[in-house]
Amino acid sequence: MKPSPLFKLAPFSSLTCAAALLASLTACHKETNQALRVAVIGEGELDANPVAADMLEAAGQEGLVALDEQGRVVPALADRWIVTDDGLSYIFRLRDSAAPDGSPLTSESVRNALRQTIAATKDTPLGLELGVVDEVRAMAGRVVEIRLTHPMPDFLQLMAEPALGLRWRGRGTGPMRIKSKDGLLWLTALPPSERGQPMPENWQATTRPVTLVQKPVEAALADLGAGRVDLVLGGSFADAARIPNGRLSRLQAGFDPVAGLFGLKVENEQGFLALPLNREALAMVIDRVALGQALGIAGFVPNTRLLPMALRGDDKSERWSDYDMEGRQKLAMQRISRWNAVHPERVRLRLALPKGPGADILATRITQDFGSIGVEIERVNIKDPADLRLLDQVAPYANPAWYFHVLHCRANQDCSTESDILIEKTSETSASETIALYAEAERLTLSANVFIPLGLPVRWSASAGSVHGFSFNTHSLHNIYPMSQLGN
Repeated sequence: MKPSPLFKLAPFSSLTCAAALLASLTACHKETNQALRVAVIGEGELDANPVAADMLEAAGQEGLVALDEQGRVVPALADRWIVTDDGLSYIFRLRDSAAPDGSPLTSESVRNALRQTIAATKDTPLGLELGVVDEVRAMAGRVVEIRLTHPMPDFLQLMAEPALGLRWRGRGTGPMRIKSKDGLLWLTALPPSERGQPMPENWQATTRPVTLVQKPVEAALADLGAGRVDLVLGGSFADAARIPNGRLSRLQAGFDPVAGLFGLKVENEQGFLALPLNREALAMVIDRVALGQALGIAGFVPNTRLLPMALRGDDKSERWSDYDMEGRQKLAMQRISRWNAVHPERVRLRLALPKGPGADILATRITQDFGSIGVEIERVNIKDPADLRLLDQVAPYANPAWYFHVLHCRANQDCSTESDILIEKTSETSASETIALYAEAERLTLSANVFIPLGLPVRWSASAGSVHGFSFNTHSLHNIYPMSQLGN
């Protein structure tokens, strides 16, 4: 799938170097084994940046499988695997290499590490996804078997999540070494011989180090334009608005074609927000098309439903399709009037948002839309106590269950228990029954209005030319290891 163009006035195209770069960068970008310089957008501690954290986890601690630059499952600790015809057993053959302490990599040690990793995810959305795992068994000859309670088509994609990298006493097996030097993180690929693989004679010529640094978006893009970095990662809706129209016309930039959850999660079901109809009044009064226009991002896809279009089954409709915006405002105002007849004080809600001009635009739009029905907004920091909090999360694969697990009652105080019960039943039903259960679970979640969808998440990256080992993908996971491999 091709990435969406980033800005309406700055079309994404593959340009020749002479036309694409400034005079100081007129030479065509030739990839060598010099360091690839990567900047991740953000401020504060690097390991607190979720984009950087995923990249570092994937670089420092392998799981059984990994993802390549296009989001395809590739070998990692397991060099091959088979899936039984019933989809209930995944059998992995481990590569012939060593654990971090130098001891042989055995099926027993991998089983124990995997069990510990799974246990650490308890009562999290990832842990709910891993509820499909019935048993992890160590078998003879460096073989590990994972048995499932029911088939899961995307199970290998789940096992490739960076958070499922394995550790032995806090240490992973690579595939890269990570060192800090001169204010940068330097990541270098481990030689194939240290990973249980044949060592090519020319291996040093086919790999390169990668440096990683975190910078505010303006500094990252300035460095990219000046040739001081080669790739900028971690862009979201919050910072995309900082890029002036046309600035990226000489660079390559675009969106990852992601799905997921982007909207307002109810954090305080008290007072005005205690009533689902009041929460729906807020949801219906938001003008999502106007929000996308205000953000100025061509890749923004408005959404009123929990599930994206591709996962909705037979019903593709949006909510409130029988009303135009004026009609939705009138209906919402009627509900507010009924509330105000008993509670005369003005409704005031705390809205938790991240920093950034995109978030400023979102705050302005929400303030305007809620204000049209007499609801005031107080903006607070994203981690502060709030009544409504922005949820901005990419789906790791196209499985409807993921959306419900993110909003599950085990991980959230404000939730739909009825929806959770239906999702648990999907492990025991036929394919057609499962589709019907997902549809009913979505209806219940939307009726509860514990989450107010706004659109699909936005993830963007930019480079000063083609970067070997980098590709836009549906996961928005950009592992460093493929970028370090230049090939022959």
